[in-house]
Amino acid sequence: MSKIDPQKAWQDSVTALNSGDRDRALALIRQAARRLGDKPHVQAQLGDALTYNHNYWLNPELSASLVKDGTLEEAVAAWGRAFELGHEHHWQRFGMGHALTALGRFDEAVPHLRIATDLKAVRDNPQVADVYDEAPLSGPDFLIIGATKCGTTSLYEYMCRHPRILPAIWKEPEFFRFPERGLDWYLSHLPRTPQAPIRYLTGEASSCYLSLWEAKDLVHEHFPAAKLIVLARDPVDKAISHCHHDRKIGCEHRTVDEALNRELDLLEALDDPFHGAEGYWETERGYVWLGLYAYMLENWLTRFSKQQVMMIPSEDLWLRPESTLTDVFEHVGVDDHKLEEYSVHLEGAYDKSRPEPVRERLKRFFRPHNERLFDLLGRRLDWQ
Repeated sequence: MSKIDPQKAWQDSVTALNSGDRDRALALIRQAARRLGDKPHVQAQLGDALTYNHNYWLNPELSASLVKDGTLEEAVAAWGRAFELGHEHHWQRFGMGHALTALGRFDEAVPHLRIATDLKAVRDNPQVADVYDEAPLSGPDFLIIGATKCGTTSLYEYMCRHPRILPAIWKEPEFFRFPERGLDWYLSHLPRTPQAPIRYLTGEASSCYLSLWEAKDLVHEHFPAAKLIVLARDPVDKAISHCHHDRKIGCEHRTVDEALNRELDLLEALDDPFHGAEGYWETERGYVWLGLYAYMLENWLTRFSKQQVMMIPSEDLWLRPESTLTDVFEHVGVDDHKLEEYSVHLEGAYDKSRPEPVRERLKRFFRPHNERLFDLLGRRLDWQ
């Protein structure tokens, strides 16, 4: 049997993990652990490999399986040992916090998330290092509240390249969907915001908030002055893109046509497809329903003024990003800032040249609901 070079095994495990070969990465890192002993970088890498390099965050089914089979507990133990041995990096601290969150241990997650957020904030923004520790934890100055698959990641990335905006460690904490995690848990995702010599802002972008009926009340209770931003994409394109996305990450096993036609069958049978869709959610994932923007926006406007809520057509962001961002910066209260480029983040990777058979049916379904939105906005949009 050939001798194993534990250092090479560790290095190869990093390569395998970054290429998505989790099983090989896990086998290699365990080989390294047996030979290298209790080394902090090996324990940190073991935690990463056990959690698929943290990719389970985007897949609820995978997350549930890692909780059930004890994998997340093993990862927590590995990262905990790495920290005891002196390893310190925001990525593993955040991984620890996220794993503890998935295990329902929210109070234990908070200090790890706080350390991760502070480490990353100072690393990425060295200009605040001297004043950061004394800065207040004030919560979000702005929230991008939706909608799903409408460009929220691109907009958030653009905003966070402003020199006065400090990003959350996780763009989409979804606290107002899961308030049982606690306000301290939520605030641990947000950096401190120094007020001198200039004032910094922070915020997050959880695209689920727009469609959550009671989220508006929780946001208003805790952060009534926060500026809100809504992105809304042509709902026909959004539904198709959202379904392709879920198929890609393993949450949807039907074809796009099967999934969307099934949703349309259910929604078209209802007198009120928005407010009467409780049973629909028992089996469906909302690709169509989440495009009923008018009713969601009306709901948020019962607690926040139109001046506090900025609605942006996604097509404006993609076709005119510079001028759109100028308006966004004015809305949240910072000076204008031009970026060198406006590349699209997390663009859907599927064959858009092939027409989806369900497209014409989607157009007919959304037509009256789009008209309601146009009346609310006082502006017609060039949607299908």
